[in-house]
Amino acid sequence: MDAVKSLVILEFKKITEGYKFLSNIKNSNFDFFEISPQSPGKLVCLIGGGEAETNEIWSAVKKAKKNILNSYFLKNNVVEILKSLYGQQKPSAQDFFGVIQTKSVSASIKISDYLLTNSKIYLLEIDSGRSLNGTSLVYFTGNKSEQKKIQRIAKIQNADIAILQKGNPITSRYFQLG
Repeated sequence: MDAVKSLVILEFKKITEGYKFLSNIKNSNFDFFEISPQSPGKLVCLIGGGEAETNEIWSAVKKAKKNILNSYFLKNNVVEILKSLYGQQKPSAQDFFGVIQTKSVSASIKISDYLLTNSKIYLLEIDSGRSLNGTSLVYFTGNKSEQKKIQRIAKIQNADIAILQKGNPITSRYFQLG
């Protein structure tokens, strides 16, 4: 994961459309690649690598826009977001614990990237929505001074947010289990 410099996130309207798109990719020099069917009948694909490889994919994405439900080209915070997707982040107790709910995995990655770039949060996990009917969740923690900024970012991104303050039994239990 540490070798991945950029990541293309694609969500296709239909599983078959995703595989058709992938069959046209000629370059296979990727450092990271995952395909994941999601409910209801969508296909999510993550392709990561160097700048040249991911730029090639992104160019193909622009041409195939009609079959792609959502997409995002991640050039910053790649390693931290990948670790969050695979539950490799270690929580540490902060002032609050938060959850943002989005409509897709690409929206969750986009909002996570934006939060990491524009606020001082600690990304804990991104639940890609495989069992959540396409809904995706972003778990994070941070300092009280960042709360209002994070709430504004969630509102701008049209996402729902819940924040539990330090001392809340759920927050305390989460950090004990982490």
